[in-house]
Amino acid sequence: MELIVRQAARDLKCLGAEAALDDKLRNALHRHLGTNMCDHHVILSLLEELGREREATVALSVMQVLQKQNLEMNVFLTSATINICRKSSAWRQSLQVLHEMADHCVQLNTITCNAVVSACGK
Repeated sequence: MELIVRQAARDLKCLGAEAALDDKLRNALHRHLGTNMCDHHVILSLLEELGREREATVALSVMQVLQKQNLEMNVFLTSATINICRKSSAWRQSLQVLHEMADHCVQLNTITCNAVVSACGK
Protein backbone atom coordinates (compact mmCIF):
# COMPACT_ATOMS: atom_id res chain seq x y z
CA MET A 1 0.00 0.00 0.00
CA GLU A 2 2.92 2.33 0.72
CA LEU A 3 4.04 2.23 -2.93
CA ILE A 4 0.50 2.97 -4.09
CA VAL A 5 0.28 5.96 -1.75
CA ARG A 6 3.63 7.32 -2.98
CA GLN A 7 2.55 6.97 -6.61
CA ALA A 8 -0.78 8.65 -5.83
CA ALA A 9 1.03 11.56 -4.15
CA ARG A 10 3.35 11.94 -7.17
CA ASP A 11 0.44 11.94 -9.60
CA LEU A 12 -1.55 14.40 -7.50
CA LYS A 13 1.46 16.69 -7.29
CA CYS A 14 1.80 16.53 -11.09
CA LEU A 15 -1.77 17.76 -11.45
CA GLY A 16 -0.56 21.12 -10.13
CA ALA A 17 -3.22 23.78 -10.62
CA GLU A 18 -5.57 21.13 -11.99
CA ALA A 19 -5.66 19.54 -8.52
CA ALA A 20 -8.32 22.12 -7.71
CA LEU A 21 -10.56 20.50 -10.34
CA ASP A 22 -12.69 18.02 -8.42
CA ASP A 23 -13.20 15.59 -11.30
CA LYS A 24 -9.51 15.21 -12.16
CA LEU A 25 -8.54 14.87 -8.53
CA ARG A 26 -11.33 12.44 -7.70
CA ASN A 27 -10.42 10.32 -10.74
CA ALA A 28 -6.73 10.28 -9.76
CA LEU A 29 -7.59 9.32 -6.18
CA HIS A 30 -9.95 6.59 -7.32
CA ARG A 31 -7.45 5.25 -9.87
CA HIS A 32 -4.76 4.84 -7.21
CA LEU A 33 -6.70 4.13 -4.06
CA GLY A 34 -9.88 2.50 -5.33
CA THR A 35 -11.98 1.27 -2.43
CA ASN A 36 -9.34 2.51 0.02
CA MET A 37 -10.37 6.09 -0.78
CA CYS A 38 -12.38 6.27 2.44
CA ASP A 39 -9.85 4.44 4.62
CA HIS A 40 -8.57 6.94 7.19
CA HIS A 41 -5.21 5.17 7.51
CA VAL A 42 -4.59 5.27 3.77
CA ILE A 43 -5.60 8.92 3.52
CA LEU A 44 -3.37 9.77 6.48
CA SER A 45 -0.45 8.07 4.69
CA LEU A 46 -1.24 10.06 1.55
CA LEU A 47 -1.31 13.31 3.55
CA GLU A 48 2.02 12.42 5.16
CA GLU A 49 3.52 11.89 1.71
CA LEU A 50 2.12 15.23 0.49
CA GLY A 51 3.53 16.84 3.64
CA ARG A 52 7.02 15.63 2.79
CA GLU A 53 6.64 17.47 -0.50
CA ARG A 54 5.10 20.56 1.17
CA GLU A 55 2.05 20.30 -1.07
CA ALA A 56 -0.50 22.25 0.97
CA THR A 57 -2.66 23.19 -2.01
CA VAL A 58 -2.93 19.60 -3.19
CA ALA A 59 -3.59 18.32 0.35
CA LEU A 60 -6.39 20.86 0.83
CA SER A 61 -7.91 19.87 -2.50
CA VAL A 62 -7.72 16.18 -1.54
CA MET A 63 -9.51 16.90 1.71
CA GLN A 64 -12.25 18.86 -0.06
CA VAL A 65 -12.85 16.06 -2.55
CA LEU A 66 -12.91 13.44 0.18
CA GLN A 67 -15.38 15.50 2.21
CA LYS A 68 -17.66 15.52 -0.83
CA GLN A 69 -17.23 11.73 -0.97
CA ASN A 70 -18.55 11.64 2.62
CA LEU A 71 -15.27 10.75 4.27
CA GLU A 72 -15.76 11.49 7.96
CA MET A 73 -13.27 14.11 9.10
CA ASN A 74 -11.37 13.43 12.29
CA VAL A 75 -8.69 15.13 14.36
CA PHE A 76 -5.91 13.05 12.78
CA LEU A 77 -6.74 13.97 9.18
CA THR A 78 -7.32 17.62 9.94
CA SER A 79 -4.19 17.89 12.09
CA ALA A 80 -2.14 16.28 9.32
CA THR A 81 -3.54 18.82 6.85
CA ILE A 82 -2.74 21.71 9.20
CA ASN A 83 0.81 20.38 9.58
CA ILE A 84 1.20 20.34 5.80
CA CYS A 85 0.06 23.96 5.76
CA ARG A 86 2.59 24.75 8.50
CA LYS A 87 5.44 23.12 6.55
CA SER A 88 4.37 25.02 3.43
CA SER A 89 4.13 28.37 5.28
CA ALA A 90 0.45 28.48 4.34
CA TRP A 91 -0.89 29.98 7.56
CA ARG A 92 -4.15 31.24 6.03
CA GLN A 93 -4.98 27.75 4.84
CA SER A 94 -4.23 26.33 8.31
CA LEU A 95 -6.81 28.74 9.74
CA GLN A 96 -9.24 27.64 7.03
CA VAL A 97 -8.82 24.01 8.11
CA LEU A 98 -9.31 25.05 11.74
CA HIS A 99 -12.65 26.66 10.83
CA GLU A 100 -13.66 23.57 8.85
CA MET A 101 -12.95 21.43 11.91
CA ALA A 102 -15.63 23.37 13.76
CA ASP A 103 -18.02 23.00 10.82
CA HIS A 104 -17.55 19.22 10.92
CA CYS A 105 -17.71 19.04 14.73
CA VAL A 106 -14.14 17.76 14.96
CA GLN A 107 -12.80 18.36 18.44
CA LEU A 108 -9.55 20.27 18.76
CA ASN A 109 -6.61 18.88 20.67
CA THR A 110 -3.32 20.34 21.87
CA ILE A 111 -1.40 19.05 18.83
CA THR A 112 -3.81 20.71 16.42
CA CYS A 113 -3.75 24.02 18.29
CA ASN A 114 0.06 24.00 18.45
CA ALA A 115 0.27 23.29 14.72
CA VAL A 116 -2.02 26.24 13.92
CA VAL A 117 -0.08 28.58 16.20
CA SER A 118 3.19 27.39 14.66
CA ALA A 119 1.82 27.87 11.12
CA CYS A 120 0.73 31.41 11.93
CA GLY A 121 4.10 32.18 13.49
CA LYS A 122 6.02 31.48 10.27
